[in-house]
Amino acid sequence: MKKIIALFLAFLISASSIPATFSESDEPSNWSVRAIEALRDCNQFRDVAFQNYKDNITRLDFIYIAVRVYELLANEEITVDSNISFTDTDDIYALKGARIGLTSGIGGGKFGGQDLLTREQLATLMVKLLKLLDINMEAASQDIFGDDRDISDWAKSSIYLAKSNKIISGVGNNCVNPKGTASTEMAMMIAYKILLNNNYWGDNQTSISETAVNTNSVVESEVADVEPVSVEALRLTENKGRYSLAESSNALNLWTDYPSEHIFKDDSIPSTVDSGLDVYLAQNEFEPFQVVVRPVEKTAVTVQIGQLPNGLSLEMHEVAYVYLDEATDSLGRSGWYPDPLYPRELNTSIEIEANENTPLWFTFKSDKTIAAGDYTISLEINDIEIPVRVHVFDFAIPETLHVKSQINLSTNAFLEKYGVSGTSEAYWEYVDRVKQFMIDHRLTPKSVLWSGGLTSGGGAPFRVL
Repeated sequence: MKKIIALFLAFLISASSIPATFSESDEPSNWSVRAIEALRDCNQFRDVAFQNYKDNITRLDFIYIAVRVYELLANEEITVDSNISFTDTDDIYALKGARIGLTSGIGGGKFGGQDLLTREQLATLMVKLLKLLDINMEAASQDIFGDDRDISDWAKSSIYLAKSNKIISGVGNNCVNPKGTASTEMAMMIAYKILLNNNYWGDNQTSISETAVNTNSVVESEVADVEPVSVEALRLTENKGRYSLAESSNALNLWTDYPSEHIFKDDSIPSTVDSGLDVYLAQNEFEPFQVVVRPVEKTAVTVQIGQLPNGLSLEMHEVAYVYLDEATDSLGRSGWYPDPLYPRELNTSIEIEANENTPLWFTFKSDKTIAAGDYTISLEINDIEIPVRVHVFDFAIPETLHVKSQINLSTNAFLEKYGVSGTSEAYWEYVDRVKQFMIDHRLTPKSVLWSGGLTSGGGAPFRVL
């Protein structure tokens, strides 16, 4: 019966939605909406950049985005070198890109502004941009794409650097399609990731403004205050929760990230190192954290927990993966995607594949009786002890729900998934567990959870809980 919780959590993790604020005639893909909105809201990119999202991007349109990213992160405007010119364009951003060494054109004194960029060219230029900014990068990924033979020799190192640093991901079936054309929204997604990963929204209080350009002259840029960014954009810039655990061994790499973050099988191990984990919760509250296990060789791990204080309990789930043929959200990832949470018992063995991330998801539940204060609890993975520092605030989450919410899910999908039909005892077990889960986590369904069960076809008997 525990499987139902795993399936239910899979629905919850996938339930977020992003409001569309684009014209129907030029709407970006779902996976790029958040990135495009963040770039637009920061008011540091010209308005004409925000159109034709799904069209193939030209070299001229790309160099504009790349140069703006450089200027925002370097916090300085690139000055044009009068000795640099192209025979086919006098575009200020093409000249700026050449000035910093990002591009030298296509040869013969031409920039080739209307030429389309391939995916491998895009990755190579973005990696070069990071190097020009002297940004530390994770080592190149050793996990090769299935179409590695199609990647040009000059682009391979950049492709795998881009992969390990989350600049690009595959297109499905572990392929990257290097010769395929890159779209405007793809370039914007990568620009967003670079700004995000380098804490642009979190630290920058001022920034170089957009340089105004016409066909005859360049207007000097000026320093301007950045418009306030949304809470969501600010939250996304936080990355202090992602680090390798100092308690890791040579055979077993352990790391963590915020529970809001999806961990993919091929994500790189963070270079930042810290010891232990910190969890904060009120009385009468659930609070999760995750530990990512990545062994050098395939191994079995056993997880144990030390003594818990009165009023605190702990559950463990394993993050499982489902295969997506195409990207479905703002991360832009296809292939194996982390989503369902499968219950796992403490003190039992779990098989972990070599050189793949397997996230273990832990959930503390405090009741109203737990004393406020600080506790240190030992979490043991095989022979490795990890201190978990728990702070309990001196207030309780009320039993009565005061915040309106709504979650859309197909309750019939639970029953069909596990072949439950009619009104047997098994049916009522599913009904009770789904209802109780939603009550415990203060979730309101779109449809009322009638006492008669999960369906409202009129045939199910009513039941008093």
